[in-house]
Amino acid sequence: MHLVWNSPNPRMKAIAASWLPPHCPNHNCLYHNSMAEGWRYKRAGYYRRQAVPKCIRRFRCLNCGRYFSTQTFSTSYWMKMPDILPEVFRQTTSCAANRQIAHNLQVGADTIDRAIGRLGRHCLLMHSCLWGQRPPLGPVAIDGLETFEWSQYFPFHINVAVEVESGFFSYFTESELRRKGRMTSWQKYRRTRLEAAFGRPDPAALSRGVSSLLEAVVGQAETAVVRSDDHPAYRAPICGSKCRIRHEVTLDGTSGRRQRAFRSEPPGQLAAAREREPQTGNHRLVKAATAGDGADGDRPRGSELHPEPEEEAGGADSRDDARDHGAEAERRRHPG
Repeated sequence: MHLVWNSPNPRMKAIAASWLPPHCPNHNCLYHNSMAEGWRYKRAGYYRRQAVPKCIRRFRCLNCGRYFSTQTFSTSYWMKMPDILPEVFRQTTSCAANRQIAHNLQVGADTIDRAIGRLGRHCLLMHSCLWGQRPPLGPVAIDGLETFEWSQYFPFHINVAVEVESGFFSYFTESELRRKGRMTSWQKYRRTRLEAAFGRPDPAALSRGVSSLLEAVVGQAETAVVRSDDHPAYRAPICGSKCRIRHEVTLDGTSGRRQRAFRSEPPGQLAAAREREPQTGNHRLVKAATAGDGADGDRPRGSELHPEPEEEAGGADSRDDARDHGAEAERRRHPG
């Protein structure tokens, strides 16, 4: 919360004067996060800055001696242009490209990249607080989309889980893929070179990503209903889940009458039923947040890769910033 000393609104002044720091921002302090009870601190004046609000109150932790301010707990911590965050959020969710946003706000493209990464980390924190890894309240729909980062030689699959009745996005994971489709001889040679340098994606990454997705969403529930299309990578993770899942497969995506469903049993019950009858055989989203990454491996991404420019190569973005899990990263980057 911002401390607005120069605000003409009396209510804003009252809110600013009553603001109290929730905990010590020092990661090495005993009173960081959960140890806030019994924490002692004192006010240490204020400082002025050019951005609004201009006057920022300062505090000092009496346990570790760290100085901090109200701005330490703000979304715009350490930003020179904090006013752009609301507009960046609005234009990003309106599907504007990063360079278009930079042109509209008359700032550099790198500034927009960093702002989107910062917003993504805070969105992940907010989503984690809202979700709390609670079991779903109703049926869960899982689906996936394929895209690429840096260039088309590095595609990946996003596995997404959404609660059907509320539309709440519960979780998403990422699974690396190998480039497929029609390629020229040079493109095949280029893919071979990149795979020799950075490794070949695991063919089972998609199934592992779906398993991680189901474990996070329905792992704490005894029974669940999962709806999806007829993707073959969904069957094994659903059948191997600890939760008893009723899998509803929509064939055409239009009519509930054109669904076929099967129930998955826990692994122990599946093993007992093997001799009696045949087994029936089931992704990632969004930028920020997020909060898990279902892809394994050590293949580098983003600026760590420097392939030769090609007409099909895409610009690097800040997706990886969303994996930093929260605004705590801002204080780690800029201590003090």
